[in-house]
Amino acid sequence: MPLAVAKAWKQEYAGASHELLLNEIRTMNSECRPKGQEPYVYANTLPIIQSSGTGKSRTVDEMAKLIFTIPFCIRQPNDKSGLPYPPADTEVVSFLLKNDAAYYEDVLLRYLIFFEHLFSRVEEVMKELTKDQYTDECDLARVWWDYLTTNRASLYESVIKRITYIPHATADEIKRQARDTVATGTSLIDYLKTLTPRQTLDGNDGQTSLDLVVYFDEAQTLAKSMLQTQEESAAQDDTQNRPRSRYDALLSALNRIRHLTLFAVTLSTNSSLHELAASLAMHASMRLHQVEYNSLQAPYTELPFDCLLNGKHLIEAGQCTLKDTCQVSFISRFGRPLWATLYENGDDGVRESLIALAMAKLTGTNNFSDQISTTSTDLDRARLAILSVRLLLDFNITQEMARTTTVDMVTSNMRIAYSAPKHREYLWSGYPSEPILAEAAFRAMARLEKPAISIIASAVNCGLVERGNRGELIMRLLLTEAFDTAAKKEYGVGDGLSVSKPVSLFAFIEALLGATKLEEVKNKVPENIPSPTKTFEVAFKDAVVHFTHFVRNEDMSVSNSYGAWAALARGAAMQCAPNQDVIDCIIPVLLNSKDKLCENAMTGLLIQCKNKRSDSAVTIKEEKMNGGRGFFPRTSKDDRPYIGLLMQLGSRPKSDSCVEPRMNPQRAAKKYAQHPRYFIDIKGCSPDQYPIITAEASNSYAALLGSRNMYSEHARHNSASMKSVQRLKPMWTTRREDTYSWLKDPEFEEVIKQDLQIGPD
Repeated sequence: MPLAVAKAWKQEYAGASHELLLNEIRTMNSECRPKGQEPYVYANTLPIIQSSGTGKSRTVDEMAKLIFTIPFCIRQPNDKSGLPYPPADTEVVSFLLKNDAAYYEDVLLRYLIFFEHLFSRVEEVMKELTKDQYTDECDLARVWWDYLTTNRASLYESVIKRITYIPHATADEIKRQARDTVATGTSLIDYLKTLTPRQTLDGNDGQTSLDLVVYFDEAQTLAKSMLQTQEESAAQDDTQNRPRSRYDALLSALNRIRHLTLFAVTLSTNSSLHELAASLAMHASMRLHQVEYNSLQAPYTELPFDCLLNGKHLIEAGQCTLKDTCQVSFISRFGRPLWATLYENGDDGVRESLIALAMAKLTGTNNFSDQISTTSTDLDRARLAILSVRLLLDFNITQEMARTTTVDMVTSNMRIAYSAPKHREYLWSGYPSEPILAEAAFRAMARLEKPAISIIASAVNCGLVERGNRGELIMRLLLTEAFDTAAKKEYGVGDGLSVSKPVSLFAFIEALLGATKLEEVKNKVPENIPSPTKTFEVAFKDAVVHFTHFVRNEDMSVSNSYGAWAALARGAAMQCAPNQDVIDCIIPVLLNSKDKLCENAMTGLLIQCKNKRSDSAVTIKEEKMNGGRGFFPRTSKDDRPYIGLLMQLGSRPKSDSCVEPRMNPQRAAKKYAQHPRYFIDIKGCSPDQYPIITAEASNSYAALLGSRNMYSEHARHNSASMKSVQRLKPMWTTRREDTYSWLKDPEFEEVIKQDLQIGPD
């Protein structure tokens, strides 16, 4: 595996994330240096916070070919977590961490001295290089980058050897050293400017130019090393009486040399947001609390995903079968760069272990196993990570516990940080569509000993996961467990290069609803066309489904057959947007398993989910979807069938049938529908309706749905006992007997008779 990582590092960089990063840094640098004013405090550093495998290190290394950059990798030498690359600058790490008993002020002074000698030595090296003039700053940056590929270790060693004495750290000594460091840095930058024809972004006096970038990879090494301040100088220090780390000392040193046209970047996965990107309220600097504005840079998250090498698309319509997409070679193309680079550069052993690696990174442990008797924060978080990948769990970021958990999941469980607000209080994060990570979650979920619904219910009850639309969450869980059951029955869980495969639509429905209801469904004919003859069994005899996770639609624009084939290519089903009309979820269905993936090979299982009882008739019409644009293209001339599934989780079933007609056949004959609809209506949420709900888990389903109440939990359900309970009048309704038995009103009694036939919600 390490050889594959090293080989991948030398591959051509895909995309323009490095250019975007540099452009954003230039903008930040310009904005933090208002003309005629002091540079903003602590505004010359940018933390990059992102999950493992997203190309943080490679992106800044590629950026270093565009602008003169001094790079540091300060990973601890004994840190073997993940896939450590590039190698650590061990001499620098030792120097930055030297003397664990040092005070904060001592470390701050040490870092300022280090920067002074670093700038001085870099200027000497540049003067030793033979080239006198460079075509532009990219040319200069590339020559320097090439120099460091063979001389980096010796350069840093020579810098550290020059530091023979560090005086006692007083406030005056720190100020004097900061002035000396700025002077040395200015000399370096002025010399670099003479080497290229340079121009500032806005063409002014140079105050907003960016001339030098310094970055610290694996910056959590410093964040984990805590310090104390000297009591005698605490009043003069620019920090509050808060816990401080060597990372805080580094930021303070960089802040004290902010007059240099230099910008610093720190990179980390394995650290908390508070450690590397503390909010203004949590920041250690007193000076930041004295200014009227928040000058801290919001953490940077915009890193590569779904990389298109040479601009080539990952899949093209009509080119792949569904079987083709169920290969590690295919699913490794999607998501963070880690998967594709390891597959392309690894040997057979690396490729066979790729899903195992994904599972290890997702769960935070090799060879994940779940034990109900084991309680630990790491295991609880791993369980939630597995279910989040597959079920789109929404965390309640109004709660501190949820904010901490999601940041920890970015650190340890492959959760992607989408965005960080300027205030730095939390991250917007989640699990986007990564087929190989979903495949790992598919395998890991099979190892859960505790029912998934119980894990989810616990997370909801403690405030970690949003209560939100619990019906839709349960819908996704039922659909997922039905697919898993069908897949395991047909193929098993799989290992090595084996990937979950498509299952027949019939096998999926049988797993979801049971064999008896499947036979009912097979015999059903469409009820939206006149004189139908083709049964469900005939219409969908070759149909298959395949989904290991869900994607979330932002709006109605992709809730159609085009979006369905795109989702199917990634092994995903679609959770519709909150403003979606007619339906809540789409399971993409390939009508013929042998067809190539494209729009006209697709149909959909269109699902509407109701957590509460509805007395009005519900109809799922594809032509009414998306504001009348429909699920199928309006230009389509074919008569592809589709399925409407109504999951009335909060209703009580009146019969065992799931194929009750929803439209008068004579009325249907008056208006011919282009696409035949096969309608399935399921009322309730118990093992009777969904055999995949075990007796052990049924209570958790009921509790999460909110369908558990005083009446459902009453020990005696005979009519006389229930009437006696209602006579106590805990709640008032005309749909239960004996609420109004004390009242005589013939007209009201007629209303009550009708409502009693409907029954309670």
